[in-house]
Amino acid sequence: MTIFLEGALTKKYTNPSSDIIAVLAGLHDADAVMSDFVAALDTVMRNGRTIALRRNAIRTTLAMTAAGFNTVLPSYLTHRDLFPALMKYIQDCNDGDDVLPAFYLLGLLVNYNKFEFQNPYRLRLDDFVNDAIIHKIVAAFGHTCIRLRDAYVAVQDDMPEAWTLGSTLNYFGLGVLAPASRPATPTPGPDETKSLFAALYVVSNLQEACRSQPLQAGTGNWGTSFHVRLCECE
Repeated sequence: MTIFLEGALTKKYTNPSSDIIAVLAGLHDADAVMSDFVAALDTVMRNGRTIALRRNAIRTTLAMTAAGFNTVLPSYLTHRDLFPALMKYIQDCNDGDDVLPAFYLLGLLVNYNKFEFQNPYRLRLDDFVNDAIIHKIVAAFGHTCIRLRDAYVAVQDDMPEAWTLGSTLNYFGLGVLAPASRPATPTPGPDETKSLFAALYVVSNLQEACRSQPLQAGTGNWGTSFHVRLCECE
């Protein structure tokens, strides 16, 4: 179900809200079908036989919320309060990796249309005082940040560049004294650039004249041809 939701909800639709509802529940009794679907997810999250089954229900809800965040789909989750089911699931978890999907889902639900109406999940968080569950969420999030940091450090090439005589002199502003240093190639000005291109054009015409009309004894064809091309260049 999670794979289906991820595939169906990430496609581009002309009218995202109505088209997605039509794909998932049809146009007839869409509200009743979606409400029953959310109720089933709530029941599994709260009273599932195993933590793995309850985690799968949370991931399915997370896929529906994340992929359809800019549609009306999350509104079905605000009409039915999933906060008690999520807190009960977190309380029953013994592994921080199992806590994270519920934390991600809660974060999305808290931020859904938070400026347009009174978000019920935000109100529940404001009144939440269960220290044990809060500590579990903080510990799981901190452990995840540590693992991400360690993974980043493991692949990052942050070894300092080896010191050499040239780099040391450059560091103190004495790069001209470095053994391998040499002055930069000067950049010609506009007038000099024109003269260089003109000389290059003359040379290329001379080479072309030599190839097309080789010098023959007793004839002046080569000199005449080059004189004409030189005049054209000037």
